[in-house]
Amino acid sequence: MVAFLGIVRRESEEGQVDKIFYDCYPEIAERELIRIREEAIRRFGLRDALILHRVGEVPAGDISLFVLTKSAHRKEAFEAAGWIVDEVKRSVAIWKKEIFSDGRERWV
Repeated sequence: MVAFLGIVRRESEEGQVDKIFYDCYPEIAERELIRIREEAIRRFGLRDALILHRVGEVPAGDISLFVLTKSAHRKEAFEAAGWIVDEVKRSVAIWKKEIFSDGRERWV
């Protein structure tokens, strides 16, 4: 079993991040997360997988993405976890707005 925790970074190229606001269309995002999970199970021969992504405000230092993969062998579990993270970033319609400690905001 492999777990990946995506943590909100405290720094970006624009300055000190206080928190990130994540937004999405829930039905569309959930459907895509299910598709990614099912494809990962097939592609890597996993026994199971779990993908959770937070929405709303997430403070710097907190977990925004959680991926868990379960496989008979660690190689497949690690490869699947990395693939899932990349797919979530690439294809799930979740938008994020950085909110800086000085009050500035920007969508990224």
